[in-house]
Amino acid sequence: MVVLLITKALADKTSIATLGLKVITNMNIADAKVQQAFVNILKNEQSEEEILTQTCSTIRKLAVYQKTATDSMDPVVKQNEDLFEAMLKLLAKAKKVGPAVVKAVTLALIDMEKDDKTMTAPMIEMLKDTFDRPLLLKVISAFERAKLQSRNSTVYEALVTLLSSDAGLDVKARAIELVSKLAPFVTMPEKISDAISAQASKHIPLKGEEDKDGVIAFLVSRTKIEITCSEIKQGFPEDFINSKEKKHVWTANKKYSWFMVDFGESFVVKPTHYKIRYASSGNYCCFRSWVLQGSNTKPAIDPCATATDPETDGTWITLKKHTDDESLDAD
Repeated sequence: MVVLLITKALADKTSIATLGLKVITNMNIADAKVQQAFVNILKNEQSEEEILTQTCSTIRKLAVYQKTATDSMDPVVKQNEDLFEAMLKLLAKAKKVGPAVVKAVTLALIDMEKDDKTMTAPMIEMLKDTFDRPLLLKVISAFERAKLQSRNSTVYEALVTLLSSDAGLDVKARAIELVSKLAPFVTMPEKISDAISAQASKHIPLKGEEDKDGVIAFLVSRTKIEITCSEIKQGFPEDFINSKEKKHVWTANKKYSWFMVDFGESFVVKPTHYKIRYASSGNYCCFRSWVLQGSNTKPAIDPCATATDPETDGTWITLKKHTDDESLDAD
């Protein structure tokens, strides 16, 4: 009875239909009758812009809900070919229905995990919205999934603009990933390479004594940082960069022991300064000889294996070497 009333509401005036969409969204109703009502709205030449936009927004939410719902008996929204066809026809009438509807339709298709060449133009247009981080990440991921539609120079031009914009560093990193994955299929314009090297970077200053500044503090909330080490005796590897709780952590007392900080594939770090914290329990806690190294490839390291001499390991570049350095003092 409830579904019948809702489907009737969807066929009524805008205000009543809007109420029906809200009920559907809140109750996660997506049975065959409701989905057919969506199709009817999208195909109706008299449907207003507001109701078209809200219908697509509801479809998006139901598509996302059905990805995670385990007890839903409703037909899967993203498998409804009639709905897919009706949405594509709206995109074909982009100038007539307006940009708000086009954007809503495209986002609904993305969440339905659909791929069609008519989606390319509106997705490129969305890349210009450099202040909407979630939207940019969603569109880039959709382009990455739909490789066939991404293999054209227009997409690359949009990525150049994005890399040269004020978009966040994580967004630029994802854009660079897309460029690199699609590079075998499309010749990368020279200006994209220039944008990657010149624009997709950020200087992170190191200030004062606290660890709230610096590259690790900047990246820890933006990506997954993996910490590994040789045989550990105190604490956990992740304590090595824990600037809030400042826990004790150290390896076994063995030659060539190490900690490794992996920033992942999305970021490249070029250090200019670094800080080391040590305990104040006496000079036996102070470093005297150590090496700071970096690598652009993740070496295959077995934490249980015997550590090697860092000076002879060709996978690492020595950035700073200290020998019998007594500048660290517990007093």
